Parts: sequence; structure tokens; C-alpha cells
Amino acid sequence: MGQIKAQLTDAWEFLTKRGAWRPMLTVHIAVLLLSALLFTPITAATVRTLVSLSGRAALSDTEIASFLLNPAGAIAALAITSIALTIAILDYAALMTTAWALHRGEPATLMATAARIRGTAPALVKLALRLILRCLAAALPFIAGIGATYWGLLRHNDINYYLAEQPPEFITAVIIATLLLIALGVVLIQITVSWFYALPLVLFRHESSKQAKAHSEETTKGQRKAIAMWLGLWIFGTPILISLLNSPLTFGARWLIPHLRDHLPALSLALGSALVLTTTLSFLTGFATLSLLAYRNVRMFAAAGLDLPTTDSPKPEAKPHVPLGEKSLLALAALVLLFSGALTYRWLGQIQMRDETLIIAHRGASATAPENTMAAIYQALEDGAHWVEIDVQETADGEIVLFHDSDFKRVGRTALNIWDAQSSDLDQIEIGSWFAPEFASETTPTLRQALEACRNRAGVLIELKYYGHDEMLEQRVINIVEDLQMVDQVMIMSLQRPGIEKVRQLRPDWKIGLLSSVAVGDLTRLDVDFLGLNARAATKPLIERAHRAGIDVFVWTVNDPISMSSLTSRGADGLITDKPALARDVLQQRKDLNPGERLLLELAHIFGSPSRQLEQ
Repeated sequence: MGQIKAQLTDAWEFLTKRGAWRPMLTVHIAVLLLSALLFTPITAATVRTLVSLSGRAALSDTEIASFLLNPAGAIAALAITSIALTIAILDYAALMTTAWALHRGEPATLMATAARIRGTAPALVKLALRLILRCLAAALPFIAGIGATYWGLLRHNDINYYLAEQPPEFITAVIIATLLLIALGVVLIQITVSWFYALPLVLFRHESSKQAKAHSEETTKGQRKAIAMWLGLWIFGTPILISLLNSPLTFGARWLIPHLRDHLPALSLALGSALVLTTTLSFLTGFATLSLLAYRNVRMFAAAGLDLPTTDSPKPEAKPHVPLGEKSLLALAALVLLFSGALTYRWLGQIQMRDETLIIAHRGASATAPENTMAAIYQALEDGAHWVEIDVQETADGEIVLFHDSDFKRVGRTALNIWDAQSSDLDQIEIGSWFAPEFASETTPTLRQALEACRNRAGVLIELKYYGHDEMLEQRVINIVEDLQMVDQVMIMSLQRPGIEKVRQLRPDWKIGLLSSVAVGDLTRLDVDFLGLNARAATKPLIERAHRAGIDVFVWTVNDPISMSSLTSRGADGLITDKPALARDVLQQRKDLNPGERLLLELAHIFGSPSRQLEQ
């Protein structure tokens, strides 16, 4: 323990008292700026090119997994991972090169570092690819083990049942998967430890990636415990340290919200300052821990007898780069202030004087009544929902009913699959007591019943659910809607793009939309009338792009007042919520808020303030 403390002290003094942080921070910022300029367009171009091979403009949730399992998808994943890892390696290599020069008493210039990185870049890229392939090969058996565990224990019932009830087989599967992931983590750390000297061997001894790998594996024998300790300190210590440093600011910001809610200028300034400080602290902490690891890597590399004499180092430039000094620090501070100002400007631009958005009751008012029941639908209507969202599937005899899961285990305590059920069976299965005893009389309603209840009171947003057993789901839904003459009161959406494409083919004029929580490519290029986006994915730029393409954006599932207000300010056209009454109240209260108060809500959303503080 004393040796670890001494090494940490030495590394910290190197970074601070010996002034290494200045040139290392300069290099780190330079690499990050370069990666921001190159990585984003390269990644975007790679994704666009490879997704285009699938014949589509974008891939949504369920299509991503299928895409990644085909050759084009695997190439895309490998390419993006390789680019990201290569940039991370270049950043670490630049820090290590700077630390190496300073440790040897040589000029640690930005240009000299760039020259060494540029000279070894091909070998660095090959090293990154070798590391990716090695880790992938090591991970495959564990991934297969997790897949086999799922297939053996969890394939029999709907996943929502397992998540809600957590039966013994689910707990067993979670334990097995956790143990497999821990074992995989140990294996990946062992691989990283054995490659610990590969990077400096490529950088400073100009070995090929193959030679460096073999040389590192041989040299690290007998040192792996010490190397693993340093890697562990970096991997686990960095997030813990960031959390500890930011916690006082985060808790302070949350504490200020209810106490200064009547002094908005002071509160906005305090929250904005807290955001800048937490961002800066996180950045500097990440930089410091990575720099300490790079320095220890250099010291251990030298202690292993792998370093070269000083004559091997590249010649410094005629006009060496001046390390980060007072003027540069002032320039950096100005950049931080400029960034803060731009961020504030962006916030202000996002806070529209807009209070009209659709309230869409998710599976009915599912926070106060069991989902997809007539009780939930009637409650949604009473709560003032503009639209009622429901899930529909086919029974064995072709009836279209409201149901979310693949079976009744979660809501009906029976393993009957919905596609095996006869419509006559459903009257015998109550689906309300799991939610509350007073709903014990609820059974699975038909689509026809739901539409008739909502006629001329609220629109109906129908989500087509697919579990691989559908026969004529789209056509049967269309027949019912047209039979009731409610085409103008219905919208259709699904997670499965082939389903909504079939509806588009059958009824080109109907309003259809795609649900998505994650996506690859540009969703706004799809032939849809609206997108149903996860709240995390519904950013202001994406909403604006969708609107420019003539596409509405509905956001799910939004259940707290701060998120409701923030997403309304961003321009969301509809809020899919379990709590339509709360959404109605929030939209009503927003009409009385000025821009400063709306800014406060946006800042509170960023800091994760408890909703009740602003419900008062």
C-alpha cells in the first residue's frame, strides 16, 4: 500500500509541481479538437454508406439488431468501433509521448508530439485493429453463454412478465449473466494488461504492431498484478472521483431550486455556473487521471528496460511550441466563457413561447388504471387526453384486441400466448387485479370497443404489436376503422417498419408513424407522418430536422412535469404519457410562465431536480 501511495504521489508531483500538466493539457485539447473535427463526419459517412447497403435511409430499434448480424452491419460496427478506439489510442499515445519527453528532460512540444504520432500512425491503427479483434474473439463465448442462458430460461414467456414479476428463473438468468459479464471483464482486463507495453513499443521503439504485441506479452509477465492495479485505479477511480467532486455542486443546485425559485435571475446564474463548473471538473478530472496513467506507463516502460537512449528522440522544431502559459490559459478561459455563452444562447433559443402540444394517453391513463383496459381509456378521456394510445394484436380466431405483451403472465397470471387465445377465452381472464383490486372485473377489450368509446371525444393512436405470429393485422385494423367510419380519428404506428409500410401501401392517405428509441441513419428521411421518439432521443436539433421534413414528433414516455415542460419547449408535437391529467395541468401552468421561468425549468431538467420542487 505504501508503494502505491508513493507512486501516486510521484505521478501527481510530476503533473503539478513539475508543470507537466501544461503541455499535456495542450496536447489533450488538440487531440480532442482534431477528433471532433474528424470523427463525427467520418463516423457519419461510414454509417450512411453502410446503412445505404441495407436499402434504407435509417434503421430503427428492431432493425438495428438484425442489421448488426448481417455482414454490412458487422462491418459498420467494426468500422465505428475501430475509429473510436483509434482516436482514444491516439489521445493516450499523445499524452504518453509528452510524458515520455518530459521524463527524459527533452522538449515536450506539440509539434514534436505530432511528428512522432504521425510517423507511427499506421502501426497505431494496426495495433487498434488487433486489439479490437482480440477482445471480440475473447467476448464471443461469453456473449454466446448469455444468449444460451436467455434461450434456456427466459424464452418461454414475455420479457415484460420477467421484468415485472422477477420469478426464480429470471433471477437465475440475471445471476448467470452477471457472472459471465464479470468473467468477461476479467478476461478483457487480462488482455489489456498483457498489451500494456505495446503502445510505447510502437511509439518509442518503432516496432510493428505484431512485434509490439508479442514483446509486451513477454515483458509484462511478473508485472501484471501492478499493471492491473493501475488500470483498475483508472477505470474505477475516474468515475468515482468525478462523482465525488461534482456531488456538492449538483446537490447545491438542487437545493437552490426551491429556495430561489422567486429570484429567477440569481437562480439562473447559479444553475448556469454550476453546469459550467461540473462540466469543467469532469473534463479536468478525466484528463488528470488519464495523464497519471500515461506517466506511470512511461515509468514502468523505462523500469522494464525497454526505453531507448535520448539520441533516438526526434529533433525539436527550430521554433519550439511554447507550453501552455498565462496567455494561453486566458485564451482557454475565454473559450470556456464563449462556450458557456453559446450554451446559454442555445437554451434561450430552445425555450419557445409555445404551450400547445398533444396529450397522448399511453395505453390509456395507465398510471391510474390498468393498461389497455376500458377503465384506462375512460380515465384518459376524463383526464382530457387529446389522443389515446393503445397496443393491438390478433387472437387465434382473428379478433383484434388491445394487448401489449406476448402472453398473459404479467397481467393475467396465465402463460397463454395472445396468438393462441380464442376471443371467447379473453372474457374469462381478468387483467386488472395485478394493478389494484378494484379493477378485478377488467378483461381484454377489442379494438372496436376502444374506438367506439373514443369516437368524437379523442383520437386513437394504434400501435401495431408484432411477435412473429401476425396474419392479417394491418388489414383487419383497417377494416375495423373503416367500418366505424373513424379514419380521420386514427393514427397508426409501430416499432416494426414493415408493418407501417404495409399500412402505407394499403392506405396511402392514412397518418402513420415509426416508434424508435435508438436509430442509425437519418429518421427524418423516412416516408412517415410522425416519429415516436424516446424522451432521451428527442433533442431540439432532431425535432427541428423532423419539422423541416414535415414530420411531427411524439415523445414517450413522459411522466414528470419538468420533462413535459422541457419537451414542449423543444417543440415536441405530442407527449405520450401515463399521466394525461398531470400533462394537462402542466400545459395550463406553462401559459403563465415567462421566458426566465421556462429557462429555470430547462436548467432544473438538466440537473435532474425532483419534480415536486417545481409542482408547487
